[in-house]
Amino acid sequence: MAENQDSESTIGWRTYTIGALAGVGAVGLGVTALGFAPAGIAAGSVAAGWQAAVGNVAAGSAFATTQSLAAKGIIISITKAGFGSCAALLTPELRGLYNWVSKNEES
Repeated sequence: MAENQDSESTIGWRTYTIGALAGVGAVGLGVTALGFAPAGIAAGSVAAGWQAAVGNVAAGSAFATTQSLAAKGIIISITKAGFGSCAALLTPELRGLYNWVSKNEES
């Protein structure tokens, strides 16, 4: 930690970063839950209903772009990157919490 930083600013930085990365992971998870999957549109999903309502999907539309990203595995990669980065940032904090709990149990 830099000399001009106190522990509160470091905690704030981690909190904001974890929140942003969790948001990225949640968006990817949400898109997948809607039915946009690497294997195509999931039967009976919201995405399947959307596709049925639209009919012939225009190239470059929001639906086509989202399905393209899902089919290429980009949505899954975004989800893993977001949540994985959260875990990496939380690891030191969880270690500190574990040490604190362990110390208090010995008392």
